[in-house]
Amino acid sequence: MIEVTKKTTIWLIVLGSVLFLSVVVFFLMWDSYPRFAREQLQGEIEYVQYRPNPHEDLITVTDKAMIEEVRYWVLSAERPTIFNTGVTFPSASCDLVIQMKDGRQIAMLISFTEFDGLNPADWISYAMIRWGGYHRVGDNQPFSSILTRMGLRAFGRGAATLPDAGEKKIQAAPATRKANN
Repeated sequence: MIEVTKKTTIWLIVLGSVLFLSVVVFFLMWDSYPRFAREQLQGEIEYVQYRPNPHEDLITVTDKAMIEEVRYWVLSAERPTIFNTGVTFPSASCDLVIQMKDGRQIAMLISFTEFDGLNPADWISYAMIRWGGYHRVGDNQPFSSILTRMGLRAFGRGAATLPDAGEKKIQAAPATRKANN
């Protein structure tokens, strides 16, 4: 028969408490990204800038529909795991900046959203962000869609026509490309 002493009882209580707190912290941390992202992205966004690959100029997006696509993507990005992806992700090394109308600027890093080539088959089907100590991944669709609608694929492109804006031309500046609506 095992004798339970006062010292053993105290150690069991301490170990049980540590285990319980560890589980609580784990579950609180598990769900902290959505809350963090919602709090950071509250308010109206003025524009979004991102770099499709490290060799590309920053692309500035001011179209409200495109901005909301990026906001939704950032809010719904998921934790990368080998169970939900089965692939290895490139590091987030390109700029993604969200400029809020209240003056806040939210900067994060995003992985390549396209390769250096012009071939759409070379486009990547996912993107990863690193922001506020979090790493998240999501479908690349909003970023490739923005480039397609702006008529931009890789560096060296000039003026672009937005298909839904008639013949409205968007001039590409040397350091920034801009889509206006």
